[in-house]
Amino acid sequence: MRNLAPSPIEQMVEEARAEELLARMDLQEDLADLWATERCEFMRRNFAEMYQKAIGIHPAQQEDLRIMLEMVQQGELARVADILIEFQSDVD
Repeated sequence: MRNLAPSPIEQMVEEARAEELLARMDLQEDLADLWATERCEFMRRNFAEMYQKAIGIHPAQQEDLRIMLEMVQQGELARVADILIEFQSDVD
């Protein structure tokens, strides 16, 4: 992940991106809950695919992503795109 200090404008943009993704995650929380509680493996896969299409990660990664996005909002991490790339490469 890139550790270069962003300019104040870049940081504001990344904070807004983090906020937007956190809001989308909140909207898709029901899908993540269904994935976590469903007993039928076929349905679990469907819920996971829908969540991944909406958010970009598997629902099992949602809490870790939420923590990292909150770190972006606090200025502790730089880029939302780098975080998503890291999460997506963990799945591959």
